[in-house]
Amino acid sequence: MSRLRPHLALALVLALGTVGFVACGGGDDSGKSASNTGGGSTESSAPDASSGSTGGSGNGKGVAVEAWAGEVCGAVGTWLDGINASNAQLNEDVQGLTDLNQIRDVLVGFLNDSVSLTDDMINGVKDAGAPDVENGEQLSADLVAALSPVKDTFQKAANDAKSLPTSDPTAFSQAATKLGQAITDSQSEFSSSFDALQEKYDDPALNKAFDEVPACAQLGK
Repeated sequence: MSRLRPHLALALVLALGTVGFVACGGGDDSGKSASNTGGGSTESSAPDASSGSTGGSGNGKGVAVEAWAGEVCGAVGTWLDGINASNAQLNEDVQGLTDLNQIRDVLVGFLNDSVSLTDDMINGVKDAGAPDVENGEQLSADLVAALSPVKDTFQKAANDAKSLPTSDPTAFSQAATKLGQAITDSQSEFSSSFDALQEKYDDPALNKAFDEVPACAQLGK
């Protein structure tokens, strides 16, 4: 699955970096969004699952490969759109705020939104089922397992943000920066998980689908 990591992993790593950047206090740079993927384009990119597998490596028991890839990438694309929208809303909400309690609450809300968006994305990947390739069910389970730590990272950050000190601006800034760095640091662990998936699964039909299905090809751009 040599194309899975470049498309999906890059998109999620960019999003993790964006959230980490925002948590560090850089939310005013809204131009550096996680991705430019358009959620409206993902629905039409996934062929009907009844169209048959594209690769010839399947067993006829799973979802057609292109349809599966479109559903998975569509879920990730919708997630990225949500992260971008939440980021933009955060930028608006913090404008003019000087009360650290209010700033903390806005940041907590942003991170809680990230948790919910990530949960929806993972459920979307689960709902996509298993691709019609060898070991497709195991691949689906491994992919969900690789994505789950992203939600855990956001959940921990949201919980930690609730305890940000609000009596001292310097202490608040230092704690927020540490929190954001923890999110950014999680990128390496996530990338390693996808490297392992890449080595474990290398199916020509999957590679072709992740290259050619529009919802996948545009991820991370």
